[in-house]
Amino acid sequence: MRIGAAILLPPLTVDGLKQVEDRTEKLNQDACEINKPMAKYADDADLDAHQRNILHAKDPMLEYVKEKQIKEGKRQPDKPTFQGSYMPNRFGIRPGCRWDGVDRSNGYEKRWFNARNARTAVEEEAYKWSIADM
Repeated sequence: MRIGAAILLPPLTVDGLKQVEDRTEKLNQDACEINKPMAKYADDADLDAHQRNILHAKDPMLEYVKEKQIKEGKRQPDKPTFQGSYMPNRFGIRPGCRWDGVDRSNGYEKRWFNARNARTAVEEEAYKWSIADM
């Protein structure tokens, strides 16, 4: 804004890094929108991509999309997970973030995995023995 010969600048604010990034991203989006036509049609690729990226609470694919974004590194997980090593279990469930690393089970999972591995080894050896003459 000009008043006479002096130029008045907006007051300097103390913004955080995220606010500055958001502002520059918004300015970049606005600059891209300036070159586009005012009317939006069904074949608009940018509008389609924007609408596909919106997550809705009642979406049946919401959990799948969140997991996919976490794997791709585009999103942080909602709940913290245990970061150390842990014994595998039959169901593939990771321990919670507050687990102290102590195995308090009765040993069933360990016996179950040993039996499964033994069964697989026997089947593999039987297969190798059956095709040995070929």
